Amino acid sequence: MKTIYTQVSRTFLGFTFLTCVFGSCTVPDHYRVDSCSQISAMLAGCSGGYQLFVTINTTTNDPIGAVPAADAPAVLDPNEISSAGDDCLYKGNKIAPSKEATSLIITKPTFQYQYKCAPKVR
Repeated sequence: MKTIYTQVSRTFLGFTFLTCVFGSCTVPDHYRVDSCSQISAMLAGCSGGYQLFVTINTTTNDPIGAVPAADAPAVLDPNEISSAGDDCLYKGNKIAPSKEATSLIITKPTFQYQYKCAPKVR
C-alpha cells in the first residue's frame, strides 16, 4: 500500500515539475509590459518624452558615445509604434521594454539604443 502512494506521489511531483518548467508556472502576463499598446502607453505616460540614454554595441556589449541626431531621434513618438507578429517596431526596428520596464530598448543589427523618460520641460 505504501508503494502505491509513493508511486502516485512521485508521478504527481514529476508532473507538477514538468508543468512548471514548460511555462504554466511563469509570471502572469499582466506583470509584463510586452504588447505594443503597453509600449505606446509607456511613451504617452512620460510627459517629457523618452530620450536617448545610452547606446550599446551589440557585438561587444560595450556602451558607446552619443548617437548622431539623424540616426536616433531625440524624443520617441508613440504614433510610430507598429506591430509585426510577436514583435513591436519603432520605425522598422524592434522595440521592447527593459527587464525592469523603466526604459525602452530599440534594437538595430549592430546597436541597441536605450531610452529613458526625460524630465518634463516647463
